[in-house]
Amino acid sequence: ADPCQLVTCGARRVAFWTWDRGATSPTLHCIPRNFDPQRDYRQSLGFYVQSAFLTEESLAITGTSTGDMILWDIRTDKTAESAANERPMKIVKLRNKGITFLDVVDQWIVTGAQDGH
Repeated sequence: ADPCQLVTCGARRVAFWTWDRGATSPTLHCIPRNFDPQRDYRQSLGFYVQSAFLTEESLAITGTSTGDMILWDIRTDKTAESAANERPMKIVKLRNKGITFLDVVDQWIVTGAQDGH
C-alpha cells in the first residue's frame, strides 16, 4: 500500500487522491472517476458504499448497495483526464443484497452484506 494514496467515495462518485511529496507544501491531487454505469453499461449499480486498495497492486475496489464489486485500475502514470474518463476494469455481482462492509486483509477481500453474510 502506498501511504501517499487515498480513496474516497460518495453515493455516486469515487475519487482517488495522490499526495505529492515533492511539492514545497503538501498538496493532494484528486482524480475523480466520472463513470456512469447507466450510460456506460446500461445497468444500475445502486450507490457506492465503500472503497479499498488491493495490497501490492495498482488496483482498488468499490462495493455497491446492489451487491456489485467494481475493480479500478489506479496506476499513477496516466494523465488526470484519461484516468477521470476511464471505465472500471471489471464489475462483478458478488452478493444478492447490498455490500455494507469492505476490507482487504493480506490477499483476501472481506465483505459483509445486508443479508448478514
